[in-house]
Amino acid sequence: MEGEYWYTRPCNYTLFSSCNAGTGFPDTVVPVSSDDKTFVCLWSGKGWSVAQQACRTKYTDLVSIHSQEDVEKLPSSFYYYVWIGLYFSVNDSSWKWSNGNSIHFTNWASGEPNSSNHCAVLFQGLFYSKPCTDFYASSCYTDNPLITDNATYTFVWSIKPWSAAKRACQTNFTNLVSIESKDDNKKFTALFYHVFWIGLSYNTTNNDWEWSNGNPVNFTNWGTREPRNSTLYPCVYMKLGSWYTTSCSQYLRFLCYKGIMFI
Repeated sequence: MEGEYWYTRPCNYTLFSSCNAGTGFPDTVVPVSSDDKTFVCLWSGKGWSVAQQACRTKYTDLVSIHSQEDVEKLPSSFYYYVWIGLYFSVNDSSWKWSNGNSIHFTNWASGEPNSSNHCAVLFQGLFYSKPCTDFYASSCYTDNPLITDNATYTFVWSIKPWSAAKRACQTNFTNLVSIESKDDNKKFTALFYHVFWIGLSYNTTNNDWEWSNGNPVNFTNWGTREPRNSTLYPCVYMKLGSWYTTSCSQYLRFLCYKGIMFI
């Protein structure tokens, strides 16, 4: 359902329910630092005004987007509709950002914006106009550092081999991310569209998989026909929620954490 109308969709098409924004979480905060801001996803479905109020109460505001680089850095889900701070001001007959920032960039999907819809969502990197009373998740930002699960997460956009990525995380943060449960895996799946290194690798001395931070391996989410030959492909990356093995010399983006990770 969109607004007051009903639409057919393939059964595997992902949408939000009105009581929860499609991920199985209540308002789950998973902060990811990017430059001088920290982005936060609030998963429970809300209308745009309520979403804006929630962002302003807990953080700074709904996100504003000023470049394609901003779109790619946003941890808000690329698989679900999420409210952003863009809205149509009837008084001024123009689109505005809720935090007062000037509009230097838009990335409307084909046929958008619809003149009947006055609030904007982000979906797979594109802007869509929606009725402001529709229920979607919210993408907030804050200028202050955030901590959740005793850790903060930073997605690093430069590409490195696995060992260099681990060293970069250890030097600037704590380590590459470890994933300890199905719920943890769902959080990162929803947040990150890109392929990226995680902290799992095969230890040929112990003949077993291990996390780079020393946490025990209590959960895995291997992709089809994985893991492959651990001698040839001893390092692990995440893609669309599944884990895949590859050569450690591959150059990929990576996810670091700072603090105590899931202990």
